[in-house]
Amino acid sequence: MKTDVIQFNSALTQALQNETTNRLPTNHIIDVYSLLNDMVENKNKYSLTNVDKSCIDKKGGYPYCNGYLFAQGKHPSTAVHQFIAELVENTLVTNANRTV
Repeated sequence: MKTDVIQFNSALTQALQNETTNRLPTNHIIDVYSLLNDMVENKNKYSLTNVDKSCIDKKGGYPYCNGYLFAQGKHPSTAVHQFIAELVENTLVTNANRTV
């Protein structure tokens, strides 16, 4: 799966670069893949206690997912969404400062 993600992201990056050059305004590429890998490798840095399993309870309910990387399957937990939002904000600010 890791190889598939890397290949997909590479193709997407190239396609976005081509579209930006040809028609679209600046695209902002957000590297969530690297963030999630860093979370797995450095879970304490993100106050995560479980990066291997989802927090979904076996009965189908959603317990409080504090400390979990994944809420359901491969869907990030609420806490991880906050880190993703911060990554998006930081990327946009950084890119905006480059073009000013």
